[in-house]
Amino acid sequence: MGLKEKMLERIERDSIAVNVNGEKIYLKKSGKLKEWRVIYLPVDPETMKWNWANLIFGGKENAIKTFIIGFIVTLLAIGAYDLINSYNEVFSNPIVQACLKSNFGG
Repeated sequence: MGLKEKMLERIERDSIAVNVNGEKIYLKKSGKLKEWRVIYLPVDPETMKWNWANLIFGGKENAIKTFIIGFIVTLLAIGAYDLINSYNEVFSNPIVQACLKSNFGG
């Protein structure tokens, strides 16, 4: 029995399967509130092939959320980098250096 079969067996054992319009959906109680959540299968039971989006992110919806958060974090990092570079440019100016030296003694 391979890894794929073991994963499917564990999911079927620890969750309940609900048939919705001919599609089998797995639900599991999780979290502190014990609310029902949909389990996105990392392996397609019919073809036994990996579903990479479900395996890595836990579903396409989580992949989209992760992409959006990553995009926002990247924009913030670029903004911080730009701000630090502008401060470095200002403080490397000889006029600013002379002003700081005369006002703060250095």
